[in-house]
Amino acid sequence: MDWCNMATCLQVAIAVVFCVLPAVPILPADARPDAVALSVAVSITPDSLTARITNSQNGSVAFGGNVTVGKLPASIQRVTVTLSASCIWPVEISPDQMVFTSERPQTFILTVVVPSKTHVFSNEAIVNAHATDGIQSADGSARCTVVVGQYYKLSLSSDTPIIEIPDSPATVDGTLRVYNMGNGHDTVRAEVVDPPKALVDHDIGESAAIASEAHGDIDFTFFIEVENPMKGAMVLVTIKVTSMGAAAQGVVVAQSYSFSVYLPSTMDKILKEWPTYAGWGVGLGILGAVAVVLVRRRRSRRDG
Repeated sequence: MDWCNMATCLQVAIAVVFCVLPAVPILPADARPDAVALSVAVSITPDSLTARITNSQNGSVAFGGNVTVGKLPASIQRVTVTLSASCIWPVEISPDQMVFTSERPQTFILTVVVPSKTHVFSNEAIVNAHATDGIQSADGSARCTVVVGQYYKLSLSSDTPIIEIPDSPATVDGTLRVYNMGNGHDTVRAEVVDPPKALVDHDIGESAAIASEAHGDIDFTFFIEVENPMKGAMVLVTIKVTSMGAAAQGVVVAQSYSFSVYLPSTMDKILKEWPTYAGWGVGLGILGAVAVVLVRRRRSRRDG
């Protein structure tokens, strides 16, 4: 057999082999058996925190968090995770970017600041994570709850802090206005403390429910009787108002307001009415002088 025939036979044999054997498919990179899809997970602890604020100070809460990326294949050397946070109140996350070269979790701190005077309320804070290895990307998120704690504050006033009575015994009616300066609904209790001897009895509205940044009125009646009305007296009656909402939390929030019930002495009454008495005196004096002049004239005419 010459060399030409041998070459021809070899070509035929190779052609037969390629026609008989099945073709081996070429798989894309993400469909290979050893390929691993990139993933990222976020967790926050605890689930909920309460921010303690006042009418003049902000309150902040700090959550802890973990970021974990899925199993890294040997072909991935570096994964970058970018963090962002959102809430209706100011929020900060630190750090806001992480670089993973292994599957070990990394931590972050989420801080939420609740402004002062915020009403009792709760809202979610959300942390979003975006991971990328330069080819693939993945996203994850977690949520936590921020609760606004209630604070309690009261303010008292009255249109009649000084009440004058004409005589003794006397009945005194009045109103004490209670302002709820806290950030939530509150119920208050009123009571007379250290009652003076001249306060022989009293009737007072013991409690009132007041919405935040609103006021409620507590009506009262004092029955006053002093020992010596002629000498007069100044009777000090103090009403104490206590927040029942604060008391339920083991905190004492109370305000006191004093009413002065004034009974003028007999001399005070005379001095007070002196302009009237003096006016009557002057008037009578003038009438008397006129009468004397008229009488003298009449006598003069009669004698003349």
